[in-house]
Amino acid sequence: MSINPGKLRNKITIQSNTTSKGTYGGIDNSWATFTTAWAAIKWLGGGMELMGNDQVRGERRAKFTTRYQSGITTAMRISFDSRIWDIETVINVDELGKYVEIQGLEKYV
Repeated sequence: MSINPGKLRNKITIQSNTTSKGTYGGIDNSWATFTTAWAAIKWLGGGMELMGNDQVRGERRAKFTTRYQSGITTAMRISFDSRIWDIETVINVDELGKYVEIQGLEKYV
């Protein structure tokens, strides 16, 4: 698979969850930057459902294609344009170590 580098025009941040000991001995979770990358984004669709109290909950799926980076897992998330996607799948395209496809799920209320 070959990608036109001009299509990698969206700067994304891949974040990993980190834990630290809080002030009072508890555990604090936060997200730290694992890497930033230029990516092509393809929207895969989404849907909405009606929840209680007339609240609408929706989700959107997207595929992010970027240059290969080892260490990306489904325990991470993607931040792009002030929005967050949970990483669902990470695929090393053609097992060549050149590109990676990451499918993400954005949830919103």
